[in-house]
Amino acid sequence: MKRLLTALTAIIIASGAFGRDFSAATRIDSIDRELSAAREQLAILDADYYRHSVWGLGRYTSIAFSLLGNTDLNGMPRDYSSFGIALNQGTTYLWPEGAGFGSFIKLGLDMRWVDLELTFYDKWHQQLEFNSSGALGNHSGISRYPDALSMRRMSFLAGICGVGPAISIAPFSWANNGMASVKIQIYGHYLPSYGLLIYRGTPVDRDGNRMKNLNRGPWTTSMAYVHTFDCGFKLRWKRFAAGIEFRWAAGRFPAETYCWTPAEPFPLTPDPHSRYRRTFSSTRLQFSYSL
Repeated sequence: MKRLLTALTAIIIASGAFGRDFSAATRIDSIDRELSAAREQLAILDADYYRHSVWGLGRYTSIAFSLLGNTDLNGMPRDYSSFGIALNQGTTYLWPEGAGFGSFIKLGLDMRWVDLELTFYDKWHQQLEFNSSGALGNHSGISRYPDALSMRRMSFLAGICGVGPAISIAPFSWANNGMASVKIQIYGHYLPSYGLLIYRGTPVDRDGNRMKNLNRGPWTTSMAYVHTFDCGFKLRWKRFAAGIEFRWAAGRFPAETYCWTPAEPFPLTPDPHSRYRRTFSSTRLQFSYSL
């Protein structure tokens, strides 16, 4: 009986072994199918990654340097910028989504949440006008005070909640590599802004040299609401971008009145009781980082 059971067990084990295929070819085919499925899944993940790197990075922070800027007031010398720096933050919202047209070009809105710009202008000399009853005194005042003023000026523009159209083109969005992240963006804004002019004068002689026996004047400010418009383009790769922006702004500022001790105040514009339209313009070189 014991021998019979042993024989039956051996037959059952042998039949099970013959029913299974342990060939190397079969195992390789199974591994190849698993690898193929893994590669397909990886390709999908790569495509999603590059699609996100192109279209999924809407928020940005930029630092900019102003080039070729100036501020102008009718009847006054134009001030040309010597140096300017700006910082801004915004978000770009683009449509449509998905394949087809929306896979390589999108339209939308660019929101400039905040934009701060500080500009320093080259100093200029203004001839002072004297009269027998005016602010600078009589004949003795003519000999006491200089006949020219060296004016230094700065401007600070702070804008919030600017909005405008944006067009973004990703010419290599079909590539599943780093080239897919190359994007060109064209945009424009209207940016409500607060403008602050800061200026200070130094009395100089006829040759433009500072008169050391007279003190520099105090810092004087002038404030106004400023309408600001800009347009520009930038080239982006992954999270980094560089571009050029053109800006123009205008506001009605109070007539400027300047004073240095011991002189009495005198206006720098023809009508000291009016507001005058002052314009600002600049070209920015921008560098951005997207979040």
